[in-house]
Amino acid sequence: MSSARRTYIHRTPLSISAATGWRAIYIQEPDQDVLWIDEALLAWGVFHHEERPVAGTTGPTVDQGNHIEGVVHTGTDLGSFPDSAEEIGNFWHYRRIDDPDPTREEAKAEQARRQRR
Repeated sequence: MSSARRTYIHRTPLSISAATGWRAIYIQEPDQDVLWIDEALLAWGVFHHEERPVAGTTGPTVDQGNHIEGVVHTGTDLGSFPDSAEEIGNFWHYRRIDDPDPTREEAKAEQARRQRR
């Protein structure tokens, strides 16, 4: 049995409006001039997570249950759509309206932590 697995996210109909000012913070790669970027949350959404074997492999499906995650606008060549903030590459964390911007030191520490992985 192969251990290759992939997490699938299913959108569920429940969505709770986000408070103005909530944002998702994304860490940038160390070679970028900007250390982090943010995206305003559209809402909080409930997403159902399920882990399955990658196509062509075998193994059980693991139901990871519902998770509350921020919803942001994302885009591809096919158009723009709302999606889980945590599924977009380089997601770091959420910040509230009264939270200060991440400091340069915090961002550098996060970049270093990710490089050690």
